[in-house]
Amino acid sequence: MDWKNRIDNIVDRVKFQLHARGIDSLEQLKQFIVQFDHDNSGYFDYAEFNKLLSKMGIFLTSQELTVVFREFDINQDGRINLAEFIQKIRSSISDRRIEIVKEAWNFLDIERRGRLAIADLERIYKAESHPRVRTRAKTAQQIRDEFSSGIRSRSRDGVTVTQNEFLEYHMDVNASLPPEKEAYFIDLVAGTWGLSSSAGYVTPDRLLFLENLLYEKIRQRTVGNDDEGKTVKKAFKYFDLEDKGVVTLPQFEAALINFGCVFTKAEVIALFGKFDRDGTGRLVFDEFASVFALRGSGNNPNVNPVFQATRSPPTDVLLSLIHISEPTRLLSISYAVFCLKKK
Repeated sequence: MDWKNRIDNIVDRVKFQLHARGIDSLEQLKQFIVQFDHDNSGYFDYAEFNKLLSKMGIFLTSQELTVVFREFDINQDGRINLAEFIQKIRSSISDRRIEIVKEAWNFLDIERRGRLAIADLERIYKAESHPRVRTRAKTAQQIRDEFSSGIRSRSRDGVTVTQNEFLEYHMDVNASLPPEKEAYFIDLVAGTWGLSSSAGYVTPDRLLFLENLLYEKIRQRTVGNDDEGKTVKKAFKYFDLEDKGVVTLPQFEAALINFGCVFTKAEVIALFGKFDRDGTGRLVFDEFASVFALRGSGNNPNVNPVFQATRSPPTDVLLSLIHISEPTRLLSISYAVFCLKKK
């Protein structure tokens, strides 16, 4: 038996049951879990752990339970640390969920300060758009209270939150949502932060199209012994007037225009935010260039692959450009073909 997949499946079933019970916050999760710690030791023994799983409708054979128990018993002392068990459930989060949280942060942190006031977040938070409220499972006030408690618990100073603390809060929300609730999580984040209803929101499909379009422009400018990474670095270095190896949002926008990519302000901010991974408001162009060097390696027969990798020829790049959502398909195809013709 593939025990790794079996254990992951059990964690997902635990999360599913938590969600079905209306548990939406880390505090609620803790309150539910600790009731099975009968001696208040902070640990599950074998019997307590079995009772927890049984209560959730997860019934295992003796062999399965033993293997799973040992997996969660980190130091093999015959007990499962409750905090570690909760962390295991909480930390299982997909890249797609992390991406939507980062999009929400970039949407909210317009000035790229790397820190947002909790009072402002509480004011902006759209509890009425939460899936629980829309289905009348909870009131908007209940959701607001849960949000305020949860976000404040992640703040170190009690007044503001950083991007990492913002992500930590959403990982708490993620704790009770199994993989099949991916769309639910994305809908929750997009709805409560007003992404889906805002004129400044750039959809993931559109963002991917913009990145592909920028890559194609870079590819067109790459000649001789250069690779796409060098092309990007040269262009960005021109706008790095202080020679610090970084570019700000205005400098990034100027570089895009230099490549022939005239995007809307919201699109520029969204694209910049995707590569400004630490949320500092400064993009290290060595790191940014390496992304395009990796993507471009192997395409130019006169250039040695930068990372010993290969990629599709330009004709396939065009196909990837037009492989986007149906509503913008015709417009995007026309725009992609137009850009290629300008080579």
